[in-house]
Amino acid sequence: MSGKAELAIVGAGLGGLTAALCLLKAGHDVNLYEQAPAFSRLGAGIQLGPNVLKVMRHIGLEDKVQAMGSKPPSWISRNWSDAAVLADIPLNRRKDEYGASYVTIHRGDFHRLLTEHMPEGRLHFDKRVVAMDGAGERSTLEFSDGTSAQADLIVGADGVNSMVRELLLGAEAPSYSGYVGHRAILPASAVNGLQLPLDPCVKWWSKDRHIMIYFLDDRQEELYYVTGVPEADWTARTSFVDSSRAEMKAAFAGFHPTVQAIIDVETEVTKWPLLARPPLPFWSQDRVALLGDACHPMKPH
Repeated sequence: MSGKAELAIVGAGLGGLTAALCLLKAGHDVNLYEQAPAFSRLGAGIQLGPNVLKVMRHIGLEDKVQAMGSKPPSWISRNWSDAAVLADIPLNRRKDEYGASYVTIHRGDFHRLLTEHMPEGRLHFDKRVVAMDGAGERSTLEFSDGTSAQADLIVGADGVNSMVRELLLGAEAPSYSGYVGHRAILPASAVNGLQLPLDPCVKWWSKDRHIMIYFLDDRQEELYYVTGVPEADWTARTSFVDSSRAEMKAAFAGFHPTVQAIIDVETEVTKWPLLARPPLPFWSQDRVALLGDACHPMKPH
């Protein structure tokens, strides 16, 4: 297709929003449809490599992202029990070579920045897709509220449980990887009794599990951890469940005292299944394409 295209993007997560902003900058007509009624600051972190910062540069948001997030000099890997350094991967120590920063940030803050940059009238909430036709001269989306939308192209950026993917390939539940991820955000000032200084970005490894810890803000006041812990089954019918400090203590018994000090902080802990899917036979068909977790979900870290 040449010239200006009209696109409908389903799912206003980080991938959908970034795709929309890039396509708008390229001069295309883009509307974004999100099934949630509104957004909130969900409790999770994300790491943005120099490739992402270069995309932010392209859409005019690089400086704002850098100002918001932490810029770790390196990614440290430590042995679970004695804190021995297993690897020291340079991040911002080699910023000039990479051509952009490496930033760790609160996912909700990054998401809000992208959302606020969307032009008015382009982002539509409460739009849950129930039917789709991408085979004609124009693609059509139908929503649960009885409305519909047409476009030249549809992009399914609606996550691991993508309805666009399901309408293309049929219903198939994602596969549980056998691992869960615990997530928590805590004030760095609440961590007491450390035997080591707080690494800005560190992953503690044992044979079968890990805990990744990093700052979420430029002033390094907010700390985040996310884990990968083996758990045989996931039977909950929700996307996550509440966890606890006691469960974390049991999962990371014997880990270094610095890890214990972080776990000891009283804070809300949630537990999420780490999901995946087998490779798809295609990522696009007719006038429909898939993006991000809708087509290639995988375990983090």
